[in-house]
Amino acid sequence: WNPFGRRDRGYMMLFGVVGAILYGIFAFVPASQPSLILAVVMLTAAFLFVQSGQTGLGATIARQHVMTGQMSSALNIAASVAGLIPLCLGGYLSTFLEGEKAEIAARILFLTGGVAMAGVALYAAWRPRVVYDNVHAETREFHPLQDFARLFTHWPVYPALPIWFLWNFAPGSVTPLQY
Repeated sequence: WNPFGRRDRGYMMLFGVVGAILYGIFAFVPASQPSLILAVVMLTAAFLFVQSGQTGLGATIARQHVMTGQMSSALNIAASVAGLIPLCLGGYLSTFLEGEKAEIAARILFLTGGVAMAGVALYAAWRPRVVYDNVHAETREFHPLQDFARLFTHWPVYPALPIWFLWNFAPGSVTPLQY
């Protein structure tokens, strides 16, 4: 599937807009446990599509420019910095919304998320020539069993897998870590 004929950028644009619309809808839905659960599920799905588009676009650019290691490092640094921004803004918003009613606070938070997702969609629509002018569409046949066999017969994957597992295994991280 190729949204708007723009491949990975199309996913970022489409689901950035879908996420912004969903945030806008949930801003005006009364806050209740079922509505918040539905919001989390739907907004997470939209965000994962945006993130998949970003990852695919980064991988395509990295492969075509023969700089996968550099792109991986750049995306990890950008993701780490970008992960700090919501934490800081969340603290500020929490303090700012402390005296507000729950409905108004939820509305402000959802509208803030909608603005952020709209910004992602606009960013995906931006097409700097220096980045995209020499990127071409990749076509490759998909053979999952052959790809898995090739991956597991490649010996350097075995030291990387435990490192990756230990890096990603973090019980108590995210919400419990914040408290």
